[in-house]
Amino acid sequence: MFTPRLPRPGSASLLLLGLVALLLWGQCGGRSGPDYAVRVVRVDSLRAPFAGAPPRLYLTLGLHNRERHDFTVESMRGVLVFRGLYWNDVNDPQRPAVVPSHTELLVPLVLCLTDSLACVPDSLRLLQRALRGGTARDSTLELEFGLDLNTGSNVSLHYLDRSYPLPAMRPRGRP
Repeated sequence: MFTPRLPRPGSASLLLLGLVALLLWGQCGGRSGPDYAVRVVRVDSLRAPFAGAPPRLYLTLGLHNRERHDFTVESMRGVLVFRGLYWNDVNDPQRPAVVPSHTELLVPLVLCLTDSLACVPDSLRLLQRALRGGTARDSTLELEFGLDLNTGSNVSLHYLDRSYPLPAMRPRGRP
């Protein structure tokens, strides 16, 4: 029985094929959008603007731009999750902020917690206790956070929410 022999590819052909494969892999598997990181720097306070009002959670976030170009944060949104429940629905509008290249920008985020917390003091006390220890002490405490970014090409890019751990809330009177 006759078996046809296929010619062996030369090293130049293999090198060219490898380069094409790398280019295709880079196009398909590469990331899109700006490269950035988010972290909750600190939990500043939990307080109500006046007696009987729903409390507000004041946070400081670090937005780290790993790109060579600045980008603008058009909007931010966050949801406090505690014991499997969402503790706020709508945020105060946040002002746009420019994050310089290779820099971490500290930005405030204010979460208006739900009206039901003002009516149920036990729930508020449980949340305050959890915030004093942070996610390290209570793993059910986290921030779901999302951004809309503008990279300068007049296109606003929406990044899906991710969960971030919260550090312990700062004691009163400490900067």
